[in-house]
Amino acid sequence: MKILVFSLTFNNADILPYWLRHYSTFADEISVWDDHSTDTTRRILSANPKVILRDWPHKTGIDEDLFLAHWQEWYPKARGHFDWLMIVDSDEFVHAD
Repeated sequence: MKILVFSLTFNNADILPYWLRHYSTFADEISVWDDHSTDTTRRILSANPKVILRDWPHKTGIDEDLFLAHWQEWYPKARGHFDWLMIVDSDEFVHAD
């Protein structure tokens, strides 16, 4: 089973090491759009081999509606390559027992 994680982030360096440790245990790829972070967020993400770091292309800041539209554009590219797609915030931990 192949899992892709989609996320959007901005200045989350404090939580990202824990977030990456969690999702890296089961995700095959973690695609993160960074909204021009000014802390060490980009460096932390770039250091993880499962992360594909992308620049958030919009100048309006984090906007959930734009992210949904963006995700809908990328979803067909993932289809057929991954069995599961998770869309999570960069401070959200999805867990199942």
